[in-house]
Amino acid sequence: MAGDPQPPFGRPSNVNTPIDTAARRTLIHNEQTKIRATILNTIAAGLVVAGIITPLASLVISGAGMTFASVMLMLIWFLGAVILHSGALLALEELR
Repeated sequence: MAGDPQPPFGRPSNVNTPIDTAARRTLIHNEQTKIRATILNTIAAGLVVAGIITPLASLVISGAGMTFASVMLMLIWFLGAVILHSGALLALEELR
């Protein structure tokens, strides 16, 4: 115990432990899958902000009424966000 070299503060002792190839591929696949799901979910959130929240804020500020076309566009933006969010959830099912 006294003869064992101590790792530097804040650095775990198993940093240089080799990882076998299969485990490494699994880790890489899982991280790439999580990044892909995060990107899809972020784009979905952007669609909600751009297509729903912004027009509603404009409606509140200007006091103008909503037309049928604007409601339909908001619905299309919302459906796009739901599709992308569902894609993110499906991507997460690929985790190993």
